[in-house]
Amino acid sequence: MQVKEIMSKEIFGLQAGDAVTKFISLMEEHHVHEAPVFNGKKFLGMVRFDSLAQRKITDPSKQKVSGLIDFKPAALNVEQTIESAAETLSKTGLRALPVIEKNSVAGILSIWDILDYAAGTKQFKQTSVEQLMVAPHVILKDDDLGKVRALMREKNISRVPVVDSSGNFSGIVAVHDLLRAFKQPRERMGWYSMAAEMDKIYSLPVSTVMNASPPTAARKDSLAEAVAEMKKFKHSGLTVVENNFPVGIITIKDLLEFFVGGLSKKGVYYQISGLENEELDIAETVDRMIRDTLQKINTMVPVQYFFMHVKKHKVKLTKAKYTVRTRLMTDRGIFISKDWDWDLRTATDKALDHLERQFMKSREIGKTKAMRGRKLLKSLGE
Repeated sequence: MQVKEIMSKEIFGLQAGDAVTKFISLMEEHHVHEAPVFNGKKFLGMVRFDSLAQRKITDPSKQKVSGLIDFKPAALNVEQTIESAAETLSKTGLRALPVIEKNSVAGILSIWDILDYAAGTKQFKQTSVEQLMVAPHVILKDDDLGKVRALMREKNISRVPVVDSSGNFSGIVAVHDLLRAFKQPRERMGWYSMAAEMDKIYSLPVSTVMNASPPTAARKDSLAEAVAEMKKFKHSGLTVVENNFPVGIITIKDLLEFFVGGLSKKGVYYQISGLENEELDIAETVDRMIRDTLQKINTMVPVQYFFMHVKKHKVKLTKAKYTVRTRLMTDRGIFISKDWDWDLRTATDKALDHLERQFMKSREIGKTKAMRGRKLLKSLGE
């Protein structure tokens, strides 16, 4: 199947001279995280919510969207296969990409379009949410928004489950919930005070902005069911709940990675994103470190796929820190790690070391369980 068969022909685009407020309106009304920017009919690039969140914009009505364009991503073409397009989209870290036909944007292909297709596959129907979910970072209803924001920045996450004082699941706070809170006119502040660090808003309790009825899933739900639930509620993530406690989080990006990782018919699927502008020798060192780790793990248990996302955060004009997130799928299960450092190689080394320690720990637990099983069978036979 080709991109033109599933892409959206409805383009929520912006002109270079549009104010940032128009981009925010698009996000809220149509649940988009990126939008193409044009100069007339000429495609200039994409603006994304992540860029907006990192800028210190005090008056978005006076800031033009052209100033938020990070880069011009590789576009898709109408004849491209869905599988190839999914790989390209995964590498960019974006949620949507423009589709080009005859030098003009003919449509937009989003993660949702791909997941609609993927949900009908055997792979998604037979894989449970439990196999893909990650352990969540949990906060209390009485915690303030400042704590939530700090947690999201530190852990590079976009949603946090909320529990009450008894540990019962009460809701979730996502980045969009924070954005809506910062726009409340009753606060009499600039609507985009996220970057301006407005103390009054950050002191508000989480319960004032959280979504008290978010979509949830059970461990044994299939990935196809997860996609349907996310679409129903127009949410890009699900909270996995067990005994009224949040035990996992699964997002559309997790689902996209799983789909792309399953495309490899032979060998290990391996992908790194975010190294496009790094020096060649540094990128090669990072690549070698990853390959060494995968080779080591693969000698113990088959590796199915590996993803690493690098995010560069500019702190000063001459200084930046790197956040590294990895996801490893093996026959023993999924392992995820995150870390950061001022040096990309060090950040990678720390993340890979954490990943390897997780794997070795699970391996030891597996050996212990197997040993206990053998002892039990032996005792039963006596």
